[in-house]
Amino acid sequence: MLKKFVISAAALFSFSEAAHAQTVNATDPASVVSALQNSGYRAELQKDSGGDPMIISSAEGSNYAILFYGCVKAELCRSLQFLARYENKSTLEVMNAWSQQKRYARGYISSDGSSALALDLVLNDTFGNGGISKELFQTNLGIWTSTMASFEKHIGR
Repeated sequence: MLKKFVISAAALFSFSEAAHAQTVNATDPASVVSALQNSGYRAELQKDSGGDPMIISSAEGSNYAILFYGCVKAELCRSLQFLARYENKSTLEVMNAWSQQKRYARGYISSDGSSALALDLVLNDTFGNGGISKELFQTNLGIWTSTMASFEKHIGR
């Protein structure tokens, strides 16, 4: 009976590893890079000023970053933020008009007066468990890229 349990535990571990390989995880920046590249986007893994992972990418000629949040010692991150910054100066009224009508992302004016757009995704729980399917990540990526295009049109870029 014990032997049966050991085999079952090994099978469960194997299934867990296979499931992890099929997900996009904030704890595994390479999985985010891979999901972006498999969707046809450039993805360059770097580190931000605090040492946390950061990915540089672009869509439709506009650059953006994917920042990792909730990290413990630059690892075991829990969430991502897609972030695009534009040199276009904007007004509070223009940003509010856009943000009030959008569901997933928010536009704001940076401290230097430039326009910015951000979209947050929680991928993992407090312990680093979870992740989302590659298909769901692609859906969110589609939301991000169409939102960027809408925002750029709104701010006159």
